[in-house]
Amino acid sequence: MGKPQAAGSNEPAAEQALCAAEVNRRLKQWRQGDLLIGVDLPFVTFAHRDLPLTAISSETIANDDDGGAIVDVLSDEPGYCIISQSCDLVRGCCDRPYVELAPLVPVDPATMQLVQKGRVEKYAPHPLLAEQGLVVDLDRVMVVEKPVLADLDPGCRQAGLQKDDERRRFAATLARKRGRFAFPDDFVAGMRRLRDHIVSKHAKNSPLGGFLEALAEIRMFCPDWSAAEPDVTMLLVFDEGHQIPADAKKHADDLAGRFTPTGVFKKLAVQVAAFETMSAARYRASDLLELDFLSQAND
Repeated sequence: MGKPQAAGSNEPAAEQALCAAEVNRRLKQWRQGDLLIGVDLPFVTFAHRDLPLTAISSETIANDDDGGAIVDVLSDEPGYCIISQSCDLVRGCCDRPYVELAPLVPVDPATMQLVQKGRVEKYAPHPLLAEQGLVVDLDRVMVVEKPVLADLDPGCRQAGLQKDDERRRFAATLARKRGRFAFPDDFVAGMRRLRDHIVSKHAKNSPLGGFLEALAEIRMFCPDWSAAEPDVTMLLVFDEGHQIPADAKKHADDLAGRFTPTGVFKKLAVQVAAFETMSAARYRASDLLELDFLSQAND
């Protein structure tokens, strides 16, 4: 692991005692969304010897002779993004000793477009990573103690989010991942054919592809999900009214017809809306629909 230089000195800072005060000083300017690039820091997960679920855990177990049921799996990553809140980062290390890191992973251009639109809940976009084809993998989070970060070469850290809207968007992505609405299983099953159609047409050179690409969000509104026959409306939301195309109703009706009645969910209404005219009450009563959620049950 690289050693930082002491400020105003050619001597390695590692020769100074890495006390709590020094750790706090070094992390004082760190913020949520900062990147760690080129660090000698493996990502650590644990797998079960009897049922490894990923290629790297299978490879690790095949080369492991310890024989224990639980195997620690180390993987090299392109880098990490700090996802701990900024206020926790700058608090004293004895009071808040941990920092959460999420690894950076490459994605294909089609997936990158979906991530940039906020349609893939397990990935977060980052303004410094898009050109490199990298996103932040929120499904995998590792915790390290602050002295580990304080001892890194300062050149490994890149200040990530420079603008307020970038910080808000990143924080909202994290909140969405950890606080997303749990849609009923029957509803998920009923939406699967519609989901597959949306995924197949998104970003394609077609009228529906262009319509989907222009959407800001897809939200679900239901007054009572536990009703005997829930009345569910899918809201196709644009940022501004003038962005809604003339053939919007045609696309909405087509999508509604791809819903499969399942259990108590007999039908799906689809409406086109704009954030600039949507009431705050309507927004708060609806839930963000992410394409990932539709594959979480009974695929």
